[in-house]
Amino acid sequence: MVAISNLASLNFTQLAANAVEPAAGSNYHIQNLAFAHFLDNSNGVTSDGNPVVSGASSSASSQLWTYLDYPSTAGDRVFTLQVLSTEQSPASFNTRGGFLRIDSSTGKLVQGGAPMAWKLIEVAPTIFKLTPFDDVMSESGSLVATDMNSNIVSISANQAQLTQDETQLQQLWTFN
Repeated sequence: MVAISNLASLNFTQLAANAVEPAAGSNYHIQNLAFAHFLDNSNGVTSDGNPVVSGASSSASSQLWTYLDYPSTAGDRVFTLQVLSTEQSPASFNTRGGFLRIDSSTGKLVQGGAPMAWKLIEVAPTIFKLTPFDDVMSESGSLVATDMNSNIVSISANQAQLTQDETQLQQLWTFN
């Protein structure tokens, strides 16, 4: 993994050239800075628990996420994300689901039926860490969403997951 100390020589303007501050109700591609992968509801499947992978760029609605503000009194920037491919799914899905969640048994990211609150932590202008609002912790500290593989290999190898917050490029995301 690339350490944050190596970021000093990088131009954040270049890394996040198309990045914006997310706004409630808007749709975004969420891109990882280390590998330029995008959060993707794997194969656009609308079933609860479907893996969320870090994949190559495509124009599929499985890579478009609606940013929604989440009620908070803690002063944090709290949000949830809903994948557009599930929002636009047939009425038989009862217009629910597609929210970015954590599989509690694996720590991997999935899409699911109920919203989950996340905190947006700004590292630099338009560059963020995504962490569960309820401060999911490991024995070593807080956890953040992480792109796990530089190559596109398989769903299991590229499924994004929570890892210890070490402020590495694999843990930094932009909204485009």
